[in-house]
Amino acid sequence: MKKAIFWDFDGTLVYSDHLWSGSLLRLITAEAPQKGIVLDEVREHMKTGFTWHTPFDDHSQLKGEKWWDNILDRMKEICLLLGLDNVTAQMVADRMRAEITDIKNYHIYPDAVEMLLFAREKGYKNYILSNNYPELESVMEKLGLADFFDGFTVSAVLGVDKPRKEIFEHALKLSDYPECCFMVGDNPYADIEGANSVDIPSVLVHKDVKSNACYTFEFLSDMKTIL
Repeated sequence: MKKAIFWDFDGTLVYSDHLWSGSLLRLITAEAPQKGIVLDEVREHMKTGFTWHTPFDDHSQLKGEKWWDNILDRMKEICLLLGLDNVTAQMVADRMRAEITDIKNYHIYPDAVEMLLFAREKGYKNYILSNNYPELESVMEKLGLADFFDGFTVSAVLGVDKPRKEIFEHALKLSDYPECCFMVGDNPYADIEGANSVDIPSVLVHKDVKSNACYTFEFLSDMKTIL
């Protein structure tokens, strides 16, 4: 019997300290320390303007470099809204891609590798299913995680974001339609509702919130009870 687990990335297998807003703040502080901008100011502008905020809009043209063009335009716009001049705003935006894909920003959950190995021992193939940038696979290689996976479904490669059915259907096709599978993630909307929409049993981790998940676990290793 074919078995698969679809894993979200950030917030599920790894964690980061306010990845996008924190990265932007660091770059702003480096280039314009006199502004005294704080994290809450940056986070307020991060609530809109990204493809994952409007997943049901048509983002089919925003793939690869075009995805980054769109993101970096938004970064510059946020910098301008925060009071940076045009030259400094462009300078910060130009540095964001390297900052976001720097592995120093990511910390692997202590039981992530243990759980990925356990899943394989139980006959499951592991697949990434993530709303993320095009370089995710190479970043995971640098983190030492890529070899645990049999395939990658990434929104910025496809031009489709979770929770849309199309991205889950792509993952199912990539995994050759397993008879037994799970979606594991930390987002009750993108991961859980998306999986439920295509009848993939859903697993919420690291979040003590109300959701429609089939299973909820505090730790990844707690999933051993259902595999």
